[in-house]
Amino acid sequence: MAGISTLFNAYKLFDANFHSAGVHLKPVCNRNDDFNSDLTKNYWSLNKIFERKIPKACAVSSKSLVELSLPNKTGFKLNNSPDKILDNGNFIFDLQNKIDFDIGVEWESNQELNFGFGQEKGGINIDLYNYRDQPLTVAVFQMIPWYLKFYLHTLQFQSMPLNHDFNAESLILRNRDILNETYYQPAVERMRPTILEYKLSLPAKSKIVMKMDFDKSFIRYTEHPPDANRGFDIGPAIITFGKKEEKFYTNNLLINLPTPDFSMPYNVITLTCTVLAFLFAGIFNLMIKNYKPV
Repeated sequence: MAGISTLFNAYKLFDANFHSAGVHLKPVCNRNDDFNSDLTKNYWSLNKIFERKIPKACAVSSKSLVELSLPNKTGFKLNNSPDKILDNGNFIFDLQNKIDFDIGVEWESNQELNFGFGQEKGGINIDLYNYRDQPLTVAVFQMIPWYLKFYLHTLQFQSMPLNHDFNAESLILRNRDILNETYYQPAVERMRPTILEYKLSLPAKSKIVMKMDFDKSFIRYTEHPPDANRGFDIGPAIITFGKKEEKFYTNNLLINLPTPDFSMPYNVITLTCTVLAFLFAGIFNLMIKNYKPV
């Protein structure tokens, strides 16, 4: 095996997440294959997908080229410099003089982050990127469990042009400058979650960061999952835009709530049983033993 065929690791292919990755092969001739991969990850590479790299070009082929086509022409980074860029924006990599070749792409995409410290307070960040030359209207939908108590008055938006880091000079927008509509349904403890839906107007070529604070509730010890110290999974936010109502999903969040020491019941049981054992043994000895004078 040589060329792109070395990527097909059977163990890795059957272990793939087929909800997020698809592999399509289209035979063109006896010595050439067309490879397409459709992914919804923020970062992917051949080595990450197949756990293999292309060791060298196919020895029997006159030329060995890899063409990379991306849906967006901006907002990404390549781990290898292409040998040629076509007029349609696709990248060409020549494998003839390359050893252990790998392609990796990292996108700057919408993401949801958790911030804060301690087990009482925290917050959520949602980063939104608009790479278009005109403003974009998006709708963001969030369903938040009842044990996270959000404060709507802490909702804040921060904006700046792309390819810049946030600093003290970043523009902090007033809610009415970017927020068009808002729907908020507060949570009812142990009955329904918080529902927050809002429509935003993203400026052209900009990055928007949404921030909101929350408090973490103290829940009953019976409401914790078996792996309580791992935390609770919070579902992604749903971002909808365009006339066709295209949907994007942010990443899941892992929230740590105030967690009791689940080893304490074991310690209490162990200590109680030990005390009862000593007490029972002493009383049992007094009841059944016959003391005889010597």
